[in-house]
Amino acid sequence: MATNFFGGLVKGIAEMMPQGDVDVQIFNAQTELSTLVQREKELYAEVGQKAIEQYGAEAFGDTAVRLQLLQSDLEKARANIQELTAQKEEQERKEQEKQAQYLCPSCGYENGEGVKFCQECGARLTAPPSGICPSCGVEIVPGAKFCRECGAKL
Repeated sequence: MATNFFGGLVKGIAEMMPQGDVDVQIFNAQTELSTLVQREKELYAEVGQKAIEQYGAEAFGDTAVRLQLLQSDLEKARANIQELTAQKEEQERKEQEKQAQYLCPSCGYENGEGVKFCQECGARLTAPPSGICPSCGVEIVPGAKFCRECGAKL
């Protein structure tokens, strides 16, 4: 698909050039040659696929082995891209969460790091401690500053 885009772009540029110029004619001929070579490669690939379907990969010996190795490498590359994409999405999600904690829920003002109250309207930015005590694991009463079980500061 990128080849088609590039080929179309080159063809469009060539059409804007003066057609009587020999350099332009050479350029156009080279562009046409590149397009034909690409189409030839695509047809060879199609023929190869049909041949493998008809005769089986084993009939092509070393070439079939190289093809299988290449396909394995392609799968690894695709898996790597998926993994890296997932990592990027996770990083972006964490960054959005980090930025959201400094965004005032009342007025939307973006506060700096470490600020507990909005610098624009004074609203509390961090939720009061709730959930489970990090020291002993007991459920914490919403709004508590210390754990009722172990006394740890929340």
